[in-house]
Amino acid sequence: MFRKVSLVCGLLFLLIGTGFIADSVYSTVSAQTDEVKAVTDVLTREAQAVEKGDLTALDKIWANTEEVTVFESGHANYGWTDYRNSHLAPELKEFKNTKYVFSDLKVKVDGKTAWTTFKYTLAAEMGARKIESGGLGSARRF
Repeated sequence: MFRKVSLVCGLLFLLIGTGFIADSVYSTVSAQTDEVKAVTDVLTREAQAVEKGDLTALDKIWANTEEVTVFESGHANYGWTDYRNSHLAPELKEFKNTKYVFSDLKVKVDGKTAWTTFKYTLAAEMGARKIESGGLGSARRF
């Protein structure tokens, strides 16, 4: 009889302990999921701003610092101002019917640092020329 009671108490303890662990893991996963969603929401807003040619919205999304470095098409832009004024603004001014999409997002959040890798596709009209490109990208935020 004592063995049955011990076994039942042990199983009960295991179930209660598992419940606490599961609740703790769920809270961590839930917080992580909320943080990952926040990162993907920022990327969605970026894609929408590019499609609209909205530099004001992009100014709010990107870090407006000299620490921003963008490597694209074999060229480097150092600092948000350089990238915005030398690269983005001239292109977005010329683009019409722009479609900019992120896919295959891999997001990691650790404390206040977030980073992501992704694929992107861009389609636009530039005068009579149709542009279709894509590539791989990464971003991080401290």
